[in-house]
Amino acid sequence: MLTAKEQGFVRSHLEDFTGQSYAEVAASLTEKFGRAVTRSTARYYLSSIAGHEGRAKGRPSGAARDVDIWDLLLPELLALTGLSASRLFRDLTHALAPERLPFGESAFHERTGRRSPTKGTGKKKIGTSLLDRCNLRIKVVETYHNDAAGTHLYLFGYEELTGYTAFDAITRSSLTAQRISNFVKEIEEHLGLPVRRICLVGSEFSWLAESRPLEKLNVQRLKEQHASSQINSPYKRSAEIDLLQRLTKKQNDGIARAKATIAKEAISHFVHLEETSGGVWKTPAQRRVARRQQADAKELKPFLGKRFKLHRPKRRPT
Repeated sequence: MLTAKEQGFVRSHLEDFTGQSYAEVAASLTEKFGRAVTRSTARYYLSSIAGHEGRAKGRPSGAARDVDIWDLLLPELLALTGLSASRLFRDLTHALAPERLPFGESAFHERTGRRSPTKGTGKKKIGTSLLDRCNLRIKVVETYHNDAAGTHLYLFGYEELTGYTAFDAITRSSLTAQRISNFVKEIEEHLGLPVRRICLVGSEFSWLAESRPLEKLNVQRLKEQHASSQINSPYKRSAEIDLLQRLTKKQNDGIARAKATIAKEAISHFVHLEETSGGVWKTPAQRRVARRQQADAKELKPFLGKRFKLHRPKRRPT
């Protein structure tokens, strides 16, 4: 993806690229901008310029496409969210607006097809209890930079019902059951909704034994069909965190906040009904159901006063 300034450079120097192949244009732009520009990116921006002629759209028959950062990033996003590729394409388009993905939906599906996404956690099996509605998917994402020693680890959380997204910078030694439990509690506090079900995605969690910090949670472990890849990030650590923070803030402001409000309204309505439904004759079976619903209402009631607020990621690994 090119910045607005870089796109302006391409438009102003369009004649310099006349007669060059997309690979040659990509090499020239890589040298000019000091970062990798793929052949697909060059083709996308050149073909979008009005009046530009001389090159057929699409990839030449038999030509191999260069692997870029999206080939590594998209499967990670599919595994984290559990969304279908089409739904992820729509959500990314919304999150990146007014910028656009540097390829269309067909190319998007091609990239996601390189690794099979981790299947969903059975959304249709979610119980009717409002206590069990929120399901938090947790995944570790690893990045590195060519000029930096070592790798950067992030602990990501994605709540399926609302789309709420949060992350923190971590170290490998800090990935413990207690750290995960604290991460879940932080998200629950910011989301303002109860989180009782979590799904740990990836082999990084396979060694975690059942422990007291997680005993109150319904824990599911999913192992990816393919090992997670290190993502070669074009950003330094501080810029990387700033970019992630902007994207998650836009996601949470634009999507998660509205869905969390709807969920809280449903909880408020449920609690009100259970608190005001006394005095009606019920059969023994109905009384047992009523007691269970009243118990659920009692557990849900503390969340009525909680506000939705953005999760502030820690800038230093913890």
